[in-house]
Amino acid sequence: MSTEIFIASEQPETCRECGTRTKFVELSQGFQFHRCPNCKYSYLLEFEQFFCEKCQSADVFEGLLFDKKFIECVDCKQISHYDFC
Repeated sequence: MSTEIFIASEQPETCRECGTRTKFVELSQGFQFHRCPNCKYSYLLEFEQFFCEKCQSADVFEGLLFDKKFIECVDCKQISHYDFC
């Protein structure tokens, strides 16, 4: 069973499945383990800053398309694929 990893934002974290505020545990190396008290969905948050490959803007968000994670730049609309190794 694999655990999904999402990029942390400035906003308080809510469950990616049902929207309930999650409970979390701080892990080492910039990660938090989140678990929803409502639906029991769990995942990791990574606190790493990503930048657009094209314009170097930090105003980016992550998405998932066909089981591939990507970063989309809000400023220039560049879409970049990434993997967690």
